Amino acid sequence: MTVAGEPTLAEVKEWLKVGDTFDDVTLSAGLQAALVHQATLLRFPTQLVVCPPDTVPTAQAYYTDDLRLAVYLRTARWLARRNSPEGLLGFADFGPAQVPVSDADIRDLESPYLIVAFA
Repeated sequence: MTVAGEPTLAEVKEWLKVGDTFDDVTLSAGLQAALVHQATLLRFPTQLVVCPPDTVPTAQAYYTDDLRLAVYLRTARWLARRNSPEGLLGFADFGPAQVPVSDADIRDLESPYLIVAFA
């Protein structure tokens, strides 16, 4: 699914403040995974597309600033996770520090757009 204005690799690199020497393949894979993950969970806002006269107007999904930030955060989180396959970040005062299962900031940013399924 392609959504108008979806975050690009260059935007993510700028937000993460990484230079051109960073591994683009790894970062691109993280970005694509974040975009696909978001597309499976959310209903994107839509806007009408300007059409020529005598045609049916169409709606196009687009990225809002909060959805864009959620993609940046999820990409950064998954990049950090690649260095800790077991989910461990290191050791803190009271034992191992783990990568959290979910990110509250991402959840808050995406919550208005979640597709709710009723069983």
